[in-house]
Amino acid sequence: GIVTAANGMIVKSGDAAPGTPMPLSEYVKRGYKYCYIGDNTIAKGKNWYIDFDGTLYLIGPVENTSTNEDKTPWKEYKSQIKSVVAEEWAKVSNCARLFSNCENFESVDLQRLSVNGMTDMQYMFSGCSKLESVDLSNIETKLVTNMRCMFYNATALKSVKFSSFIDTTAVTDMRYMFRNCSSLESLDLSRFKTPNLKEINTIFYA
Repeated sequence: GIVTAANGMIVKSGDAAPGTPMPLSEYVKRGYKYCYIGDNTIAKGKNWYIDFDGTLYLIGPVENTSTNEDKTPWKEYKSQIKSVVAEEWAKVSNCARLFSNCENFESVDLQRLSVNGMTDMQYMFSGCSKLESVDLSNIETKLVTNMRCMFYNATALKSVKFSSFIDTTAVTDMRYMFRNCSSLESLDLSRFKTPNLKEINTIFYA
């Protein structure tokens, strides 16, 4: 079935007969995987949308082709994004610049985000100057090679939580990873193993 938004609620449409409006979470419980969001949004694209509160919802596989240039699908709306929520079927295989320069970004929920096959996390949260904490404990990193500038200029960042089973053995570049993170209070990198690391200069430069 297809799920469509109406007045902030969700109703079934397409091959499913319209029913009583329900929150998206209820449709997820009933097995609906994808949805198309209506006009009560700031912006929308394939498997993502930004509501009027500034929350970016990831609701299925999202394509991101960013590397050295920002090509995220919501690039033009980053200044309006205040938070992100990954729904159950959210998937991103490239996290490079995913939320970079979201200057009003304050909270992130990536607990249900699948990142299978991901190799690039460069600039993922760079420029998120209002973000105070990040929980990445559910993010798989065993294939990641690039963490360059991952939190660069996240000046309000106080803590980052990584998985207790984090695998960083493939990482070759961590340059400026926490550069200008002048508010950092808690950071445990004791489980980081980096036998292939080649670039690490000024990882904590502030």
